[in-house]
Amino acid sequence: MALGDGRHLGYAEWGATSADMVVFDLHGGPGCRLSVSGDLDVIAKSGVRWITVDRPGLGLSWPHPGRSVADFASDLEQLAGHLGVRRFRVVGWSMGGPYAAAVAACLSDRVVSTTLLAPAPLYSTASDGAERMGKAFAWMLARDDPWRMCGLYTALGLEARRNPALAIELFAGSGEGLSPTESAALQRTEIANEFIAFIIEATRQGDYGLVDDMRVVLAPWGFDPGSIAVPVSLWQGDEDSFVGPDSVDEWANTVPSLSVNRLPGEGHFFPFDRTEELIANL
Repeated sequence: MALGDGRHLGYAEWGATSADMVVFDLHGGPGCRLSVSGDLDVIAKSGVRWITVDRPGLGLSWPHPGRSVADFASDLEQLAGHLGVRRFRVVGWSMGGPYAAAVAACLSDRVVSTTLLAPAPLYSTASDGAERMGKAFAWMLARDDPWRMCGLYTALGLEARRNPALAIELFAGSGEGLSPTESAALQRTEIANEFIAFIIEATRQGDYGLVDDMRVVLAPWGFDPGSIAVPVSLWQGDEDSFVGPDSVDEWANTVPSLSVNRLPGEGHFFPFDRTEELIANL
């Protein structure tokens, strides 16, 4: 669709084509609209209208230079209007978490509830935020040497196209690596296939969109998470190599309406196996 400022926004729909329950699913990073926060077979049978969106510079969405996390709320509001959706729920996985929180804060009259799945930490925007992140090497590289980080994403995108198995190996071994639970998840055919598909699509316009997506999360988000008034649920596994356990308490101490669902034995990819539970919670 065309946005008010002339940019184009890419999106995809899954599940029911029309339904009372509408969910906007905001992807992690690296990712795009083909990154779905759950099992597609379960979503298809759920009766829920599930909508994913490319962030600027990824997939089909045009770049938005100088943007903040909060700016995406306007894009989503325009998309909801385009689709005839008045009220909706929003889910944000990993790097999509701050965006889901921004939508909750900026569009409180339209958001029924927000679910944060292993969200990027609030301390991302601190001066030492990159150093404190899971996979700190990549975050520091995106902040301090973005063109080198672009090179890594270029290699990942190329291998996804010509040697998918190597692309998964590169991702799994990048930075500090994955927890055993996460490594096992990436060995599953359905998860590996989705990963390859969304890496290829996320790099459709090149590599810089993925790096810019990281840098936006490290910059001031442009909204106050403490102002969120709609119900917020945060889900976090204790074997997550992408998000540190200290992130949960910071979110809980900042967002008054937030409840925490701690998941023992789960890594970063738990939404694939907990889709029914997630939809029931929504």
